[in-house]
Amino acid sequence: MGILKKILIKKTYVDTLFLQARKIVCHHCNKPFTYIATKKGKATQTSLRFVAPDDGDLEDHMNKHGLRWAKKKKLGEALCPHCKRYQSWMVMKSRLSLLPRCWATMFVFAMIIVSFTIDDRTLTSTLGLAILLGLTTVLAMVLVALLGIRSGVHNERDNRSKDDERLAKLIQECQVSKADPVEVWYFHHMGMELTEADASVSLGFLDLTPGACPA
Repeated sequence: MGILKKILIKKTYVDTLFLQARKIVCHHCNKPFTYIATKKGKATQTSLRFVAPDDGDLEDHMNKHGLRWAKKKKLGEALCPHCKRYQSWMVMKSRLSLLPRCWATMFVFAMIIVSFTIDDRTLTSTLGLAILLGLTTVLAMVLVALLGIRSGVHNERDNRSKDDERLAKLIQECQVSKADPVEVWYFHHMGMELTEADASVSLGFLDLTPGACPA
């Protein structure tokens, strides 16, 4: 039965870029703003091998995947347009995502440093291992601080976020042209392209996270 199922049923995987506008209140200046959050995922389309696939099934799967993502808290990153600062959780999340790779990279450098500065007997002891791990951790934290987004005020403009006035203007323009404001924001205002995905799905201003700020 399993072999017959594999022969008759075909699965198609579509790389999908989900777009969502999330409104939050900046915990630095206590002013509301909206930013674009993105998430890459795979949508699955199941069909009979010798029958044309139903695009409706693929669209339904995309929407279900997007709804699950809309419930997740603390996604994406962007500067507050008012005070030009990242939220603390954005900084922390950026650094935590880099830590495993940075630690692995710095472990190699720490091994080289330790092998030239410590004798073989100490190197193979518990003390040598503690020195190696401690040095690796320090170097990894330095690299994370350099590569991750930093806290404090940034001078550059971030097109990923808008204040209420700019957002209202965008929505009004899109109502006239009957376009999706989130897609216009991402592809035109931010100048992004679908380089690593086959399709994009806009969740609009749908934010299902607990305590979400109303759009």
